[in-house]
Amino acid sequence: MDDRRKTQSGTVDVETRTAIDEAIRDFDEIAQKRYQTNIKTLAYDPDRRSARTRMRQVLGVAVKKEYSREIPQYNRSGTLIDYQWEIDEAQLDSMPDSAWQLTLLQMVAGQPIGESGREVALRLRRETLLQRAYFKGIHFWLCQSPEIRRQIKQVLKECGLGEFADFAGPKGMLKVGAAKLYIILTGIFHATLPAAAIAVTAVAVCVIGLNSICRDAAKS
Repeated sequence: MDDRRKTQSGTVDVETRTAIDEAIRDFDEIAQKRYQTNIKTLAYDPDRRSARTRMRQVLGVAVKKEYSREIPQYNRSGTLIDYQWEIDEAQLDSMPDSAWQLTLLQMVAGQPIGESGREVALRLRRETLLQRAYFKGIHFWLCQSPEIRRQIKQVLKECGLGEFADFAGPKGMLKVGAAKLYIILTGIFHATLPAAAIAVTAVAVCVIGLNSICRDAAKS
């Protein structure tokens, strides 16, 4: 049986669909714990600045949570108010070098020559610094040519995502947009990044938008 589904621009294979679904599930889990929301809500939040800030923090946590201790935060009355994730060096040491988080950090974090993804994680530690290095690193790849930039912007516009989320137009197309971006990004990163890292990037760009990534890269 041909396990593929149609989007508005063509066929999405099962590998693409699975990678996108897993990325969204991971982001949803973090967003629910940190902000009591989900990624689809952030994608269409009319307060775009808040949505971008929250998505960046969610991405930072996603990069580190598999090798971190999850620590609930309570107020004085004992009410759960937040979570923190602190890197556990033993867990980090046990991560395979091929883990998408470490592969991604080694490639995009602007590290000194020879620094491993594991060393980058230990150097940056905080999700704020991890996400900042991540987006600064991928900016070059996303905007390496006018044609690639045009393709990405066209997907965001067609699906009402990123910088186009507050315009009148189609809604509820996060998975469609992420799948389209995944195909574009696979052509950019091909053998450089595993599927999970490409899917994470596709979903993050859908929520944050290309303009915001470019602006922040210019400031750093």
